[in-house]
Amino acid sequence: MTFENIFFVIFLWFFFGFQHSFLAQKIVKDFIRKICGENFLIFGYRFFYFVSQCIVFPVFWYLISIIEPGKQIWEIPENYLSTIFILNIFSQYLLLFSVLLVDVNHFIGTKQLFWYIKCKIGNKELPNEKEVKKTNLNINYLFKIVRHPMYLGIILVFLTSSAIFTEKSVLNLLCLIIYIEIGIFFEERQLVREYKNEYVEYQKTVPKINPFFYIVKMFYRN
Repeated sequence: MTFENIFFVIFLWFFFGFQHSFLAQKIVKDFIRKICGENFLIFGYRFFYFVSQCIVFPVFWYLISIIEPGKQIWEIPENYLSTIFILNIFSQYLLLFSVLLVDVNHFIGTKQLFWYIKCKIGNKELPNEKEVKKTNLNINYLFKIVRHPMYLGIILVFLTSSAIFTEKSVLNLLCLIIYIEIGIFFEERQLVREYKNEYVEYQKTVPKINPFFYIVKMFYRN
């Protein structure tokens, strides 16, 4: 890869990660509250955020895909291709199960939006922000093993989606890991603010994204 292509890939990842994290920050939400009102922030902003990312990500990934892949660094031996295929299927199911473990409608904002529409049609009083956000900390199933199984699934899917690693794919992997680390940092700050000591204790007992040592520890404990 040329220096220009490397710089462009890093810039694209930086821009995507920055806007993705920035739009979720409290300072932006406070600004949106002043401009668009409390009701939009509570019942419409999360859905707006989800739709915006559905537009931004395909554009971002298209720009990444048209860049020359550069030199081939490594190719998985043919004897291991079936293993990689099985791991890829496992990774996809891990990612899918991780998504299903959360309240998807609340996560993408459709629950809040339909809640608003239902109250307006029925002339009912809208709930406040605390009532809308009222959710319990999910520490069941995969969340007992790793705090961010969805991010783990994304990394594993990326690693097992190809048998050939080029300069661009390795650079993408590094950028993805850095982006996830930064995203987790901001996400967990928000979770600590929301759940306080409950999440702090959860952080102490369950690993962030690498479950290997935790699983080994559980195995020997039993």
